[in-house]
Amino acid sequence: MTEKVRENSLASAAALIIHAEDELVKDITKRQPPITDLQEKELVRKRVRTEVPEASSFFSEPWGSLMKVMHDIVLYGQSDTPIPSGANLSVTCKALFKYICAHLEDRKAVLQYEKDLLVAMSGVINLRAADTKDMFGMRLINDIEASAPKAKPDDSINNTLQSLSDILNRSSIYYLRDEISILDAERVGKVRRGEQTDPLQKVVLDVVRFLADKIIAETFGNTEHAVVSTWKSVLDFISEGLLKLETGELTSDATKEIRILQEQEFSGTSKSVCGRKMDLHLHFDGLELNNSEFKAVGVDIEENKRQSRRNIRINKAIMVYLQRHAKFDFNSDDYLVFLDVSGYTGAIVYLRRYEDIHVSGLLSRVAIKLPVDEKGLKAFLSGQSLGWLFTYVQRLRSMQQEVEDMQTQALDESFLLQERITPPLQPRDLDVIVMNSPKKKRNTASQSASCENI
Repeated sequence: MTEKVRENSLASAAALIIHAEDELVKDITKRQPPITDLQEKELVRKRVRTEVPEASSFFSEPWGSLMKVMHDIVLYGQSDTPIPSGANLSVTCKALFKYICAHLEDRKAVLQYEKDLLVAMSGVINLRAADTKDMFGMRLINDIEASAPKAKPDDSINNTLQSLSDILNRSSIYYLRDEISILDAERVGKVRRGEQTDPLQKVVLDVVRFLADKIIAETFGNTEHAVVSTWKSVLDFISEGLLKLETGELTSDATKEIRILQEQEFSGTSKSVCGRKMDLHLHFDGLELNNSEFKAVGVDIEENKRQSRRNIRINKAIMVYLQRHAKFDFNSDDYLVFLDVSGYTGAIVYLRRYEDIHVSGLLSRVAIKLPVDEKGLKAFLSGQSLGWLFTYVQRLRSMQQEVEDMQTQALDESFLLQERITPPLQPRDLDVIVMNSPKKKRNTASQSASCENI
């Protein structure tokens, strides 16, 4: 019975290798000679039946040697072929490699390597999940967390925030609203006189005035539409209208492309394929740059978790989309940022690549809260929420500028690479060509004189 279990386990591992050869190590196998139709049919047959295929020349290393070891063990109970090293493989392939080696060597660490494999095969790791280290390999997660991007809230607005906080602590929100108008008038006067002013003061005053007006008028709605509208207004004030944020019943082209690929890969039967709905997305020149998801006030925690997972998948699709259409490649130090919001509380989330795995985590270490009453406004003025939103907007503006520069560079390169040649001469029929000799210029004065002499 034990031998049968071992053989089935090896058969499953062999099926994983075939999957790896097809999907995970294309960068290695594309240098190999193309396989024949007969070999392709054999691969399909073995995948369906989960048999252990014999070692074949069209398997790239180290997979070919690993297949040989398994084949020998299944047939003869042992193998004299040494297990190869998988040192130069990517994270995903290395996790698969170690998992299979653990099966071959009959080690007790199979479960640990299986967890690492689950991480790798999932393609996306959400570090915010409560049971991340229970589900996935501790060693791999620690390495990923150590390389996570570091950021801090923008502190260049602290002086203005502190002055507004002092005003609100001394008086009511109505008095604060009047004082903002006075401070803004003084700022405008300095600008007209050519005096130096803090360029961020206007932005801070606009944001706080907007929130104070909504608190006084009690116009904070609980619906998803009201929540999205409020957050978008705040981001528009901070970016001074330079970010091209769009909301409404919009669908994502990036997720549509992914769904089309899935339909083609898994023989889907959908009559029409559409992208996922987006709540608030940044775009430039027809390209999607990020997506933020929002939920209405009071939505339960399970629904928020589903939203968070959906948000990560959409932004992962956008990263792939940008690489394909804008040649915008996210390197190991680069990352995409987006908002995950429930009501008027949210967080800034990052998504980056750790080799061939997409990793999601929190960029902001505190919850970002928009105030809905006077008490909340005091906490807002003395806290880090606005500083984090400034950091978020600066990151988006930087990314938007990079994409714009890359688009301009691509257009310039396309223009320079255009083929410029003189069109070839066309044969002409000489019979229909009339060739006129140039007329000789006559002296009219000498002509008239000669006529008189005659």
